[in-house]
Amino acid sequence: ADALSQKLIEKNKQLDFYRNKNFLLVGTFYLGPCLSVWYRFIANFFTGHPTMKLVKLVCAD
Repeated sequence: ADALSQKLIEKNKQLDFYRNKNFLLVGTFYLGPCLSVWYRFIANFFTGHPTMKLVKLVCAD
């Protein structure tokens, strides 16, 4: 995603591999596990009618 951003939005001629590496590491080892735990938690925390549960999940997210 960052490579596409660099090429299409920022119009960089060369990719910044240091920046790509940082995004990869943060997403893989920090955000991925944290968000996985968060989404499992809110999925089990909210109960009730499926429509209301969906509304609660969207608000919590």
